[in-house]
Order: sequence, then structure tokens, then C-alpha cells
Amino acid sequence: MKRKRIKSYLEKRMRSIEKYAMVILSCDDMEAIHQLRVGFKKLRAFLRLASLEPSAEKQQVPSKLKKIYKYAGAVRDLQIYYHNVVPFYHKADNYPQQVLQQIAVAKYILVKALKSFPFRRTTKQLKRKAPDRVSKKTMDRFIQKKSKAIDRSIGTNIRDVHLHVLKKYLKDVFYSLKAFQAPVQSYFPIAGKGNMSELSKLSDVLNEYLDWVVGLSFLKTALSGKLSLHDRVILQGIKKNWTSKKGQVRRRAMTMLRS
Repeated sequence: MKRKRIKSYLEKRMRSIEKYAMVILSCDDMEAIHQLRVGFKKLRAFLRLASLEPSAEKQQVPSKLKKIYKYAGAVRDLQIYYHNVVPFYHKADNYPQQVLQQIAVAKYILVKALKSFPFRRTTKQLKRKAPDRVSKKTMDRFIQKKSKAIDRSIGTNIRDVHLHVLKKYLKDVFYSLKAFQAPVQSYFPIAGKGNMSELSKLSDVLNEYLDWVVGLSFLKTALSGKLSLHDRVILQGIKKNWTSKKGQVRRRAMTMLRS
């Protein structure tokens, strides 16, 4: 991949992030927050790949953009939590409204950061620091490095933190292979998977599992605070339900990792 194409790719990624930022600023769109975070992950994966090029100037995702990603993640986690909690409640119940208030606060922080972020200037800076090329040799090194890290993670007594890191490695591999637009089959197997489709399915299962982990974390916080007896009984029931679902998805993930 030569410099012209690298610059074009960087601009494409930043335009995508900006596009979804504008949607978030104009309306309450859960999918836009998800897509903004996907765009960030694609940009981050590519910059990590490009940083291994010997001639490349060291370049990372700008810190302000990392904060936007973090703030967007906080909103999305609460939105998923709300979506999963609501079916257990009646419309007149109070607790879902409390969660909506938390979402509003988290979104206010996100919107404030988006309004002040210099998208165009950041795009120019990324393009100016783009390396002359990203070679196949560099791509080989990058995938090999990530594959070894994935294998080490799978070989441990896997805890939630390992699965979170593993998901990041898989996303780096997946998005980098797609960005490079080169024949990818020679890089497989990765994480025991034989192609991009299998890798994507594994990543999806890990996403689902980690959503339950985050949801249970929110429940733990809620149950440790002041609640009406009505809410406490409902949330304890939800906790039991979600703990069961988390266990089911974890077993599915472990089967996929070790098959």
C-alpha cells in the first residue's frame, strides 16, 4: 500500500467518524454511536499496523479522539443496559427512568467533546504523517505479532479481562486485513479460525459476552445503592437471568476458541 492510498484510507476513516458524529449531534441515534466507535477501531488498527513500517513516523490516535471513543462507549454501554432492563419493568416504574437520566448525562459529555473536536485539522495531521508505504512484509509482521498474542491469551486461564483484550486483538487483525485489501487466506488460521467469516463470528460472540459482563457490572452498582424493595426484587431477578445468559455465551465462546 503506497502513500497516496494510505492518505486516502486515513481520510475515509476520519470522514466516517465525522459523519456519525454529526448524526449524534443532531438526533438520538444508538446505531450512530456504535458506528462511530467502529470507525475509531478501524482507524486505530490501521495506525497500529502502519507504526510497524520501518520508515514510518510514530503516530497514534489523537488523545482527544480517544476520549470521544471512551465517552461514546459509556453512552453505548448504558443504552444496551437500558434496552436489556426495560422488558422486566412496567412503563410506570421508576428505575428505567433513572437509567435514562444516566444516559442523558453520559451523552451530554460526549456531545460536548464532539462539538469541540477539530475533525478537519486532525485529518490533515494524520495524512501529513502518513508513511511512504505499508509493505506486505510489515503486514506479515503485524498479523504474526497479533496471532501470537491471541494464542497466548487463549492458552491462559481465561478471565473476563483476557477476553476483552482478545477481542481487541481480533478487531485489529480483522480491520487491518480488510484495509490492506490483499489475499488474506495465507494468514489463517488465526485463533483457530480458518477464514474471515469464522473470525467475525468469534468476535461477535465475544462482543455479546462482554455486553453481559458490563450489564452485570451496572446491576452490581445499582444493587449496592438505595433502591425501593420493588426495584431490588426486580434487579435481583434480572441478575439471576443475566448471570445464566452470561454463562451460556461464555461456554459458546470457549467452545469456539478451543475447537
